[in-house]
Amino acid sequence: MFAHSGMLTLKDDMAKDSAILIQEGLLALVGHIPGLVHARVGGSAEVNAETATLLFIMEFDSEASWRLYGDHPAHKALVRDAIAPALADKRFFQTRSWQTKALV
Repeated sequence: MFAHSGMLTLKDDMAKDSAILIQEGLLALVGHIPGLVHARVGGSAEVNAETATLLFIMEFDSEASWRLYGDHPAHKALVRDAIAPALADKRFFQTRSWQTKALV
């Protein structure tokens, strides 16, 4: 499994409407992009003004699939039409493995 995650900070005047559009768009990529097996997207709880607007985690069956995702027409259209016009800042992170511990 290969994971690509990101935090998107949207422009204040576009944040609310754009966040919904971006969330729906990212989730809709599952089933359209080969190798993209799972997507999670969450909006900020708005408890701290310094946090990003959206956090997403996209899980791929391989690093090769993630690399193809970047050039996939559905992904490029989402970036062009919804993300780029609303974007103020972005940060990305990729990992090949997660380590987790269950909370009791």
